Amino acid sequence: MARVVRLAGTLPAIITENSRPGDWIGNLSLSGDIAGLVSIEAIGPGGSFFSVSYNPALALATITPGALLDYEAFLAAGLAPEVSFSLRFNFSDGTRLDDPAQFRIEVKDVDDTPPTGLAFATGGSVTAGAIGAIIGTLAVTDPDSAGPFTFTFPEEDAWRFEVAGNTLKLRDGVSLGLDDIPHRPLIIEVSDGHQSAAFTLDLIVRDPAPQESTAPVLPPGGTQAGFTAIAPSTVLSLHRAETVAAINAYGDDLRQVVLRDGGEVWLSGVQRLQFSRMAGSTSPSTGRRPGPKRCTARSWARRRCLRNWLSSRRCCSPAWGIWNWRGRFSRAPRCSAMA
Repeated sequence: MARVVRLAGTLPAIITENSRPGDWIGNLSLSGDIAGLVSIEAIGPGGSFFSVSYNPALALATITPGALLDYEAFLAAGLAPEVSFSLRFNFSDGTRLDDPAQFRIEVKDVDDTPPTGLAFATGGSVTAGAIGAIIGTLAVTDPDSAGPFTFTFPEEDAWRFEVAGNTLKLRDGVSLGLDDIPHRPLIIEVSDGHQSAAFTLDLIVRDPAPQESTAPVLPPGGTQAGFTAIAPSTVLSLHRAETVAAINAYGDDLRQVVLRDGGEVWLSGVQRLQFSRMAGSTSPSTGRRPGPKRCTARSWARRRCLRNWLSSRRCCSPAWGIWNWRGRFSRAPRCSAMA
């Protein structure tokens, strides 16, 4: 005749993950054919997580955790966070009786896992020199916490960066420098209130956009500060060459001609700059004032000489010369009489 063992009592329906003996306990009273019962064990899918002790004097089975349960392990395996088991009764004559009743215990999650990931949900870049700029929004991966999360930085970066909500930004009055281009690593420690972990984000640091020139460039055919564009690549100056204080280059095409009296002109695409000592000015070599007598032609020829200069940029005065971008000045030859 088959043995019959009856159970009375209930077990707690929920067990918290990582529970140890004493954290969770269940008692069941036994009756029926329990003579010769020597031990009870938990069997089934979740049987290995529980330990059963039997007190023959009280006919009482006590069930406690036998192994740690991990809530996240169930999720990772695609299983519901629940364990089930049944009881097996072992008798002194070597026989066994498996009870058909199933016990199902829900596994409760606790925050026992630190954040596992940190990345940019949006953004992730900043321009060098941008003060107090927003860098991007952060996304935290945490298996058992939805936040809120707190973010901290190493001491060398704490004065420079901050997180408002989930937005990473530079502190007010702070910017990144050109030496941070093109990438800057940033260590951030993330805490869910119980556990914390550190991550490294790679910030993209952009070069500031080049500023467009607003210099008043001398237009074709135009005249500024005594300089006239007489050809696409040639500019004529009514100033003497020695009145130039500096010629500054900006890139391959833009030049700034600065005069000693503070005047200036901006030139673009100019390959040749011609200078003159005007009539009535003093020659730095002789101290004399060159004038119309420099031309050996008659007065009508001098006028023709001047017309030729205006059309062909030749001059009838030895005071004319050409300044090239290499900084060399050469005099033009004296013009002969033009009949």
